[in-house]
Amino acid sequence: MTSLLPPNASKLERAVEQATVRINGISVPIADMWDPDRCPVSVLPFLAWSWSVDNWDSNWSEAIKRQVVKSAIKVHRHKGTPGAVKDALSAIEVGATISEWFDYGGDPYHFRIEVELEQRGLSEDETNTLRAIALATKNVRSHLDDMKIYLTSRSRGPFVAASAMVGNVLSVFPLDLSEIILDHDPVPIVAAGPYFVNSLTIHPQN
Repeated sequence: MTSLLPPNASKLERAVEQATVRINGISVPIADMWDPDRCPVSVLPFLAWSWSVDNWDSNWSEAIKRQVVKSAIKVHRHKGTPGAVKDALSAIEVGATISEWFDYGGDPYHFRIEVELEQRGLSEDETNTLRAIALATKNVRSHLDDMKIYLTSRSRGPFVAASAMVGNVLSVFPLDLSEIILDHDPVPIVAAGPYFVNSLTIHPQN
């Protein structure tokens, strides 16, 4: 390495030069820093700030953080509309239904939010986050009347089943020898042969 320091450079200056000699070899993917899908997780809060994300929670999962950043531009384009509120809540994996005042006979320029959950409920902090996101995304003249959260459970209908029982009948007979033929000269033979009969009954299981 060719040093650019003068001959009378101090030890500290030369130490700094040696410490920074590897900077050119460090890869800095600038393009990834502006991509919500490829940006390092540690840099996502800064990317969210630069894209004017109104609400941020460090406890969100990585997937939610990336989705919130990705949806920021779309939300800002339609900010002040019910669709923008739905998109902002959808980014944190919360499906919401927006009802305006004329849908339920409320006071003018008021609205309601209904959130339906299936997996789990929400803590107080999470509920406050939902409210904060809605208030930051709505138009200035509208007022939030109420936010209702429903926890539902869906299951399949009853099952109809049938079973079959099959049985076999097994009969075991003793060996039947009707004739014994000897192929050599007969000699006196004294022998005895036992004869056993077993009866086996197999029933199906009750």
